[in-house]
Amino acid sequence: MRAISIVFRREIAAYARSPLGYIVAAFVLLILGILFQSWGLSGKPKLSAEVLRLFFNLAFFATAATAMILSFWLITSERQPHTIVLHNTSPIRDVEILLRKFLAALAFRAVITLLSSYTPLLIKVRGKNSWSEILVGYAGLLLVGSAVLAIGLFA
Repeated sequence: MRAISIVFRREIAAYARSPLGYIVAAFVLLILGILFQSWGLSGKPKLSAEVLRLFFNLAFFATAATAMILSFWLITSERQPHTIVLHNTSPIRDVEILLRKFLAALAFRAVITLLSSYTPLLIKVRGKNSWSEILVGYAGLLLVGSAVLAIGLFA
């Protein structure tokens, strides 16, 4: 378990050092904000529950797309600098390598999801939504992100 935590920290640091991590996070938040502004807040007045539902529908597709991009990056990040040979010769098992890659990508995806939490909070301030609706929506987004990451890593 210690090997997983050491390599997990290395993988998280790779997300923080790489400009691709920041670009993906900024792009997802920008697209989510633009789509929410254009579809959720434009046109005729809507109930706050309808606006929250529309936000989570948009966030579902943004989460799935981001998780696919991150799952592609999981394998290519090892092949490009030729560190896959280092992993194959290290005393860490393949399962531990896959687990730390999955957990690091899931943690990064969770940070991006939590950065988008300002939108439901704005809806709650102006509307009448319960905290359980927001928490269940975010739990669903985290589960969708983890499922897409796992499928992408498996593929």
